Amino acid sequence: MKQIKDLLLNNKKAYIQTTEIQSACAKIITEIIRFQISPSKIQHKNSGLIVSVPPIVKTEIYLHKVEILHEIQQKGMTITTIN
Repeated sequence: MKQIKDLLLNNKKAYIQTTEIQSACAKIITEIIRFQISPSKIQHKNSGLIVSVPPIVKTEIYLHKVEILHEIQQKGMTITTIN
């Protein structure tokens, strides 16, 4: 029988992985487009990133999309799309 602490431990690992992915992706995007993006503005869902930023910044991200995805994949993360 599983205990509650085991279930909470699994959830904590998933949260840590999500925050690590958000932080790493925010750092990569910031370095490439030279505009500060907070990790809280990035969501990771189904091997894709959802970036909640103003349209002008999102356009800059789309212009550098291939380079950003390449850098993210070099870090060992499986991200395939940016929205």
